[in-house]
Amino acid sequence: APESNRDAEFKLILELAELFELKFPDHEKLDSIRLFVGQLHQIRDDKVSAAECYARVSNASPEFARSQLQAGQMLWSNYLAAVQQAVGSATTEADAAHATTLNPAQLKKRAQQYLTAGVEAGAGNAALQKNVIVAKLTLAQLHLGEDRFEESVAALTAGEPSVTSAIGAGSEGRPAVGIRGVEFAKIAYTTLIRAHLGTNQLEEARAAMATLQE
Repeated sequence: APESNRDAEFKLILELAELFELKFPDHEKLDSIRLFVGQLHQIRDDKVSAAECYARVSNASPEFARSQLQAGQMLWSNYLAAVQQAVGSATTEADAAHATTLNPAQLKKRAQQYLTAGVEAGAGNAALQKNVIVAKLTLAQLHLGEDRFEESVAALTAGEPSVTSAIGAGSEGRPAVGIRGVEFAKIAYTTLIRAHLGTNQLEEARAAMATLQE
């Protein structure tokens, strides 16, 4: 179908979804509609709109934790892209906000909100364990970037499973990809080392460095 027709169809779907939510705010199918509309936004590469649809899935839905985690990761990805795309020498969030139509600070705030909710809701869900571990690492990087070093350490080491326990020690037998993969382990332990240094926990930083070098 011509692009103009696809745009018209998409607009109609959005209007119908909004009308359905207004008329039936407690309908059992409402979360399914939110997920469907979010997927359509994602197909159109509108990650922010997709994330907001996923984030609105109710906490009574079995898809709540997964949706929160997905929304948070999407907004974090958009936040990084917004900063990187800042023109000229703009490297700070304030500069990036002026250089793009996005609001990086707001993207980061919402990413933290949704990721935190997803981690809490997904705790103990074996099917979401990998998603939760990745979200914890993202939160650790977010805290580190704002000099919240203790929170960064906690995001990596607290809870069961923690990021560090999921990664495991030693490099022997590590796969190329995945949460036990070399690259993921390197990012996680580099983040942990920097967080320990930020709180002057030198012994802990050395121990993390030793684990990374094993």
